[in-house]
Amino acid sequence: MYDILIRNGTIIDGGNAAPYRADVAIIGDEIVKIGTIDEPAARVIDATGKTVTPGFIDIHCHSDAIVFHAEKNPLRLRQGFTTELIGNCGISAAPVNPRNLELLRKYCNPFYSNVPVPYNNWTSYGEFLDQVEANHPMLNTAGLVGHGSLRIAVSGFEARPLTAEEMETMEKLLADSMEQGAFGLSSGLIYPPGVFADRDEMLRLARVVQAHGGIYTSHMRSESRELIEAVQETIDLADKTGVSVEISHHKAQGIQNKGKPKETLRLIHEANARGLNINCDVYPYNAASTQFSACLPPWALEGGVDKLVARCSDPETRAKIIADVRNENPNYENFFQYAGSWNRV
Repeated sequence: MYDILIRNGTIIDGGNAAPYRADVAIIGDEIVKIGTIDEPAARVIDATGKTVTPGFIDIHCHSDAIVFHAEKNPLRLRQGFTTELIGNCGISAAPVNPRNLELLRKYCNPFYSNVPVPYNNWTSYGEFLDQVEANHPMLNTAGLVGHGSLRIAVSGFEARPLTAEEMETMEKLLADSMEQGAFGLSSGLIYPPGVFADRDEMLRLARVVQAHGGIYTSHMRSESRELIEAVQETIDLADKTGVSVEISHHKAQGIQNKGKPKETLRLIHEANARGLNINCDVYPYNAASTQFSACLPPWALEGGVDKLVARCSDPETRAKIIADVRNENPNYENFFQYAGSWNRV
């Protein structure tokens, strides 16, 4: 006797086959038969008019804090997700340099919707994963190391190239994290401190990821005016290192940039035809989400959130920030300009 029999569902199996009608028999945690099934089962589910699929993998989410609050996890499961990838956009809760913990906490909190995170329970990425596992999340959870979190650990929010010693420390932190179970590296190259990193810094880190068989995901330097250049930079990184790449929430922000994905998708297809492994994901809706500080010029965030608040409190500096936000030809990824007006935010 089967444990569960799902009858008359329309199956989409995750391959390229067309949807088809069939029954699905399960024993324990294993699918043992698909087809027309007449044998009995302890539980029969009538899926007539419904779709039967494998669990969805959410390649891009920010559930890093949710895994420590079990009562919230079922909401994701009920949406059909059984696996999620956390640590995106350069933002991860580990590793932690205790000296810069408050900088990390204030950096992560907006992306974690201010849900509490027990940072004091770990310093290494492996210790973080141990805590995740101890909390028994309802979804399979894979994690990325955030480039921004690495940079905070070695240099805080300083707007400068890293020293040779800092770069070596960052590479060692990333290598250790990969060996302890991280699936790869993510970057958020519009967010301080990631925005302060040059191409060479990202290439060196990508080589570490490639050496450990991981993936590199990127919230690129631009998703608007310089989208094509940003995609090309990402492809060049893969070309020079061989690392597998996931371009996060691929889009063209701002009506003036409409149509650019036709060109960037062509670049991606051509890169893959040369033997690279470049992928991208998209939102299932026509909106985006980030923190308010992303509307502000990166120089205003140098030093972290407390320094930003101090600058906003100074009338002269505040006026400079406002002027940069209003600049119709911004030199940074200005979300206000690409939304068109505040009433579209």
